[in-house]
Amino acid sequence: MTFPSHLTDVPFELGLDDHHRTDVHPPNLPLYTHSPALISLYISFSSTIQYLSATATHIPYSKIETHSFEMSEMKAIISPSVLASDLSLLTNETKMIMSEGADWCHMDVMDGHFVPNITFGPPLLEWVKKGNPEIFMDCHMMVAEPMRWVPDVAKAGGKLYTFHLEAAPEPIPVIKSIQSHGMLAGLAISPQTPSTAITDEMFHAADMILIMTVHPGAGGQKFMPECIEKARELRKRFNGVEKHIQVDGGVGPGNVCDCAKAGCNVIVAGTSVFKAPSPKEAISSLRQAVDEAWVEKLKTGQWDQ
Repeated sequence: MTFPSHLTDVPFELGLDDHHRTDVHPPNLPLYTHSPALISLYISFSSTIQYLSATATHIPYSKIETHSFEMSEMKAIISPSVLASDLSLLTNETKMIMSEGADWCHMDVMDGHFVPNITFGPPLLEWVKKGNPEIFMDCHMMVAEPMRWVPDVAKAGGKLYTFHLEAAPEPIPVIKSIQSHGMLAGLAISPQTPSTAITDEMFHAADMILIMTVHPGAGGQKFMPECIEKARELRKRFNGVEKHIQVDGGVGPGNVCDCAKAGCNVIVAGTSVFKAPSPKEAISSLRQAVDEAWVEKLKTGQWDQ
């Protein structure tokens, strides 16, 4: 029996530290390196089960994914928002923040339609990528037509393309388009949208869920603590399913622990990082707070408080 090549030859490009990377990594395995023997065993077992399931139910093999695993390998990912940087020196700012320990760079793309503000688009992303080839661009697409910009952002070097459910009530085709263009797909919900709007199909199809804790597109807003309960609801509903959940909006040292305890492991922070006396220390502090909160939560496996 021959299985599709994507099971055994998938580049691992999640923007993690070099000592956590591996040149070949099966899809949907825990995000940090395991031994070659365990990887080989996982591929053999899960591939056989998926293939037989697909054959029995007449579902195309490529449509079946396995997402359930132990979550003990989930670690903090820090993605500073470049809107808090000196935009006149954007490429240099992204280099600086990555050298200080950031995993990703959060690129807020606003089109003036989905949100009232306009920031930048694919041409600028492409220039940043040229100047900083190692960058992992976490593209937060606050746009009215998310499907439209997928090819351009992929061409510009985007790694993660997150769009809003409010802009695409039927998000699955958008998710598939993003992934077919070689990017990870994120699905965002604004403060007015309940987490229950994210169906099982949506949750499993997306590579990441983004919980907004401010209204998108406007600065100077205060963190909305009630919004992080959405992350808790998702973790409870999909307990044991490994999935990145990102939080964005007014996050800093004073509330990052609450975000992590609710189930968020990807932290977007702007001012608290770029304007800190030491961005390196700020990033390290955020990472430590998330990792410690997760260790405590994973002891019980419960997300009810």
